[in-house]
Parts: sequence; structure tokens; C-alpha cells
Amino acid sequence: MNRIVQSFALLALAAGIAALPSAAQDKKKKNKEKANDGRVDNWEKPKNFSTGKVNAFWVWHDDGVWHLRTTGGGKGAHRFQGTVEVVGGKLVDLKGKTGEYKGKLADRYVFNKALTAIAFDFKTDESADGFNFAVDAKATGLKFTFALDGDEKPGHIFVGKDGDHPASAVFLAPAHPPESAEPKGKPKKK
Repeated sequence: MNRIVQSFALLALAAGIAALPSAAQDKKKKNKEKANDGRVDNWEKPKNFSTGKVNAFWVWHDDGVWHLRTTGGGKGAHRFQGTVEVVGGKLVDLKGKTGEYKGKLADRYVFNKALTAIAFDFKTDESADGFNFAVDAKATGLKFTFALDGDEKPGHIFVGKDGDHPASAVFLAPAHPPESAEPKGKPKKK
């Protein structure tokens, strides 16, 4: 696993964001820059989350629970691997989403005996795989390390409600992000 982390660090140094060529695409450019600025303002479930459309990692935090999902674009299975490491605390309440346990699409996730890290290896086709977890009050941060088909692909990582992309496939998040100030659901009519 150390080789993967070292590879991610080298790839992160080499990665750059290509500028959009057209002035007519200013709005798209601003959205892309926002999505890649490394800042997440709203940690809720990504509004564009869907299965069968894109090969992606999806990460969000809601009501004290972290959610990690992988989705396939439906054109054959892709391998989603990674780790989630807890800084300063421990994992609590790990729950997996139903996945395949046998055959070529078998999904696996384990957490270490110290309850400080989760390692996963999913083969996702047109559905979703993943798990939910929480961390104790002592936890100060989380370190996510992701690989899609063995490569760093931060453009395939969607974090929080706006689907922000981290600058690298190795990124940090606060263990207990602030809850969104936006009200959930539709406002009631008076």
C-alpha cells in the first residue's frame, strides 16, 4: 500500500488543471475552478449522485455519518481501491452497503484492529458499492486515498453537495465537518 501512496504523491505533483479555451465557457470555467479548489462548503450528499452514469467515488457527511460510494458507468467493471485513515481518533459504527461477495465482482473492505483505518477494494459496474462509518469525538481528521483502475483520478472524486473535486486522489477532510446552514427539504408554505 505504501507504493500506492508514493505513486499518488508523484502523480499529484505532475497533475495540472487545463484551462478552458473559450470565453463563452466562463461559467463552466468558474464552476470547474470551484470544484477543484480543495474547499468543500457543504458536506451533504452530492446533488448529482447517480448510478450507471459515471465511474466515480462519492464522499459526503450527513448527521454525524460519513458515506463513501463508488459508481460504475455501466461499460464494464472498474476497480475502486483505497483507504480511509482516522487522525487522532477511532472508527465507530462501520456498515457496508450490500455488494458482491463471490466471483469476479467480489467487493471487500476491512478495518484494522486499532480501528483507525479502512481499506477497500471494489469492482463496480453499473451500480453502487460502498460503506458508511462514523468516528469518535477524539478524531480530528480523515485522510482519503483513492485509486480508480490503479490510477489517481481526482476528476472522478465528488465530495459534498456541490461535487467538489480534490486536487489529488490523496486528500484530507475534517473528522466532524460543520453541518450545512441550508435547511433540508422544501420550506413549508405559510
